[in-house]
Amino acid sequence: MDILLIGCGQMGGALLKQWQQTRTNCFTVADPAVPTLGSDLRHVTSASALKGTKFDMIIIAVKPQLIAQVLPDYRLALRAGGVFVSIAAGASCATYETILGQVPLVRVMPNLPAMVGRGVSGLYANAACTPQHLTQVTNLMAQTGKAITVASEDEIDRLTAISGSGPGYIFEIIRSFIKATEGLGFSPQTAQNLVLGTMAGA
Repeated sequence: MDILLIGCGQMGGALLKQWQQTRTNCFTVADPAVPTLGSDLRHVTSASALKGTKFDMIIIAVKPQLIAQVLPDYRLALRAGGVFVSIAAGASCATYETILGQVPLVRVMPNLPAMVGRGVSGLYANAACTPQHLTQVTNLMAQTGKAITVASEDEIDRLTAISGSGPGYIFEIIRSFIKATEGLGFSPQTAQNLVLGTMAGA
């Protein structure tokens, strides 16, 4: 598939890193300033540089507050039969419909472990999506870890508290566990090795 990624910040960049490893899709990245990308990627700084190019999938990875400003320029870049994908946290389907109209849209809530291929992503497809659209997005997100489809947009918002915020909770548990282990007289390095080894084994 020909895929346009709008925005290549922390989350967009993390996902792209995993997607590049499979080399099953052709990516174009649209971002005013991005880090060095692979030679197999096309990079543009604005929609005008696309010059009428069409894509099978457009992934929106900009900050939610920038959607209304950025997205109208890319509205016509989707091929007939294509699908929009949003990884912008908190941006509802209604937000996109005011800009794009009734188009196929899959909201995705990924998390940072996607950086190492161990992510958990929630997916919600709007009524305009076909089963094929959902399959395409599911397969793409499966390259970054687990992809779980939910039945309602409310569920995708609630899922954020689990898989989205969950890694932060786990990090805090580990940090507290290491500190408690140090309190038993172990050196910081030994405490870290003990806790991380125990967690990995569990």
